[in-house]
Amino acid sequence: MLKIPSITFGDIEIAESTIYTFDRGIPGLRGIHRYTIIEAEETDPVKWLQACDKPYISLMMLEPAMIDPDYQIQLNDDHMKGLGNGPVEAVHMYVLVVIPDNARDMTANLLAPIVINHETRKGLQVVVEGSPELLRVKVFKD
Repeated sequence: MLKIPSITFGDIEIAESTIYTFDRGIPGLRGIHRYTIIEAEETDPVKWLQACDKPYISLMMLEPAMIDPDYQIQLNDDHMKGLGNGPVEAVHMYVLVVIPDNARDMTANLLAPIVINHETRKGLQVVVEGSPELLRVKVFKD
């Protein structure tokens, strides 16, 4: 077991087998390559991408279908290589969310989803072609 002092969750213990490696890192988070996914009942459906190497980093994520049921991206050979060339059936996608003071103004980044292969334990952030408006999509429609 690995003990992580998380600012979001306090001290947590995780199994090494729950760690995902982001060989290419996540843009803006230099030197952080190992993360785990935390699912907390009190924040459901938000999941957390918790850094294992610098434990003060916890990123909030949602499944993109919650925001746009038709949201899809195409993974190319380079993406699949970054995910350890595992089966596409084991690939799962999330989008990062930001919750400002007023939670009704929560936005999601549909321009750069987090893609994880649960079988190979590899992850990456994919930057897709698209409109800059996809960077901050309102989660709650008025």
